[in-house]
Amino acid sequence: MATLTIPPVLTSPRDDATQLYRAFKEEEDEVLIDLSPDIIQYTDGTVERLFGSPHVPPSPEDPTTGVSSKDTTISPLISARLYIPKLTHPTQTLPILVYYHCGGFCLESAFSFLHHRYINLLSAASGALVISVEYRLAPEHPLPAAYDDSWEALKWVCSHADLNQIHFEKDQWIANHGDFNRVYIGGDSAGANIAHNIALRVGSEPLPGNVKILGAILSHPYFWGSNPIGNEPKEDIEQSLSYRTWVFVYPTAAGGIDNPMINPLIDGAPSLSGLGCSKILICLAEKDELTGRGLVYAEKVKKSGWKGEVEVVEVEGEDHCFHIYDTETEKARNLIKRFGCDTAAVVNILAHRDATQRSLIAQEYRAMYSEDLSKRLASELRGDVERAILLWMPDPAVRDATIVRQALSGDFISLKAATELLLACVSAIRYEGPEVDRAMAEHDAKSLYKAGEKRLGTDEKTFIRIFSERSCAHLAAVAAAYRSMYGKSLKKAIKSETSGNFEFGLLTILRCAENPAKYFAKVLHKAMKGMGTNDSALIRVIVTRAEIDMQYIKAEYQKKYGKTLNDAVRSETSSHYRTFLLALLGAS
Repeated sequence: MATLTIPPVLTSPRDDATQLYRAFKEEEDEVLIDLSPDIIQYTDGTVERLFGSPHVPPSPEDPTTGVSSKDTTISPLISARLYIPKLTHPTQTLPILVYYHCGGFCLESAFSFLHHRYINLLSAASGALVISVEYRLAPEHPLPAAYDDSWEALKWVCSHADLNQIHFEKDQWIANHGDFNRVYIGGDSAGANIAHNIALRVGSEPLPGNVKILGAILSHPYFWGSNPIGNEPKEDIEQSLSYRTWVFVYPTAAGGIDNPMINPLIDGAPSLSGLGCSKILICLAEKDELTGRGLVYAEKVKKSGWKGEVEVVEVEGEDHCFHIYDTETEKARNLIKRFGCDTAAVVNILAHRDATQRSLIAQEYRAMYSEDLSKRLASELRGDVERAILLWMPDPAVRDATIVRQALSGDFISLKAATELLLACVSAIRYEGPEVDRAMAEHDAKSLYKAGEKRLGTDEKTFIRIFSERSCAHLAAVAAAYRSMYGKSLKKAIKSETSGNFEFGLLTILRCAENPAKYFAKVLHKAMKGMGTNDSALIRVIVTRAEIDMQYIKAEYQKKYGKTLNDAVRSETSSHYRTFLLALLGAS
């Protein structure tokens, strides 16, 4: 006899029950509030959620990420799903992320398919122990219920660090593997709004165990207000879905849409200087109508007097919470990785290790984790800080070869970068000591005069031989002898007798020989002068000279331009990139 195979259910029992109830309803039943395509509430109190994904069970081991998950009860009203990545050893401790899901305070769940898939990936990418909070939803439980639940969930997590909690039944994952020196909060959309408000509360109320929140992740934060910003609707503001959703989920909010919990920019809102964390990552999407307000929020945090570090990431061509709805796109994967990497820790370690130490770290990393550290850094970091750290990692010889290759490849050839290293450093085997043979210097000056100014045409071979075979100290002595013997600087002679790339190469070598600190100070000033910053030049010089003569370069820079190099770099850079370069520069 054939058996009937029932396909898996793709909706939750709760949604099925709602659909059956609607099927039984009489036509005269009226809609009270219609927030299609998200949610509908009827006059009899029934709620129909039109948007969302079905609930799924936790996974002993996710087949894609290897992350394990389980559900737990925090209180009679609050539950959570916990996620833990594969451990490298039994006593390993992990950063803790308390996460609040999206859904406009009235949709979705910590147990839904979309969030289960997303947090699995996030836990794997970050190596974090994640507590995804199942807070109560409106309209059955209007705000501030979700805020209160989220606060209680954070306190429950932190209670695991409180040694005075002797009658508290601790979760073993949190107790055994949670690192309470690395506690983060975060969320998407409404969850990011919750994280912001929780961060403000942490700034004024202590947490159990005196736990401090290290950072907050605000992804596509749901902020709104009566005065439109950016791409927010300019007409019929009260008919916008974002406006109506807030009124729906918090009908008793003082000030309505300008309540500080939804509009932290409004006059009279709690000062953003009171945010109770030291780092904030704000993630936005170009097409999201919430992005304009998110950018203004970031700027207001920076100007508030808050002492922490703000980083803003705006993803081009994407819309609201794109990384949750489709986790397989390249931009989604990159953003999830961005959440995961503790860039500050990477910078703090690598910026304070010399070439030998960095080499040993790379060897140990490969031995312990069977992967190349530089490749992992390339996959985790983004932007200028990635370029700077990847250039810093190799030993000096490999690094110089990398710069030369980059300078001589691609559509634009950077002769300056190539000349600084290729011509000035590696064109021939030569002695680079400080000793100078004065007679030989005068002989070379005479040879250069005969090869250039004294004859018709230029004997380039003589210039190449002397400039490539002589030490920097010797070339400086040749330049001094040339001026003494012929009453003219060697630089002017080069300019009059040569041209193009050959002239540029000789002048670069000579300037590096006479006063390398002065030369590189000038290169750095030019990189930061005017509109925009030449980050390629800035990274190249600071990274390559940090372990050679940076103190002399800094002195020359201040002498010539009247400000410290540290202050100049600080004003032209931001975030982890700034921190890394300043660490290489050292104290002013």
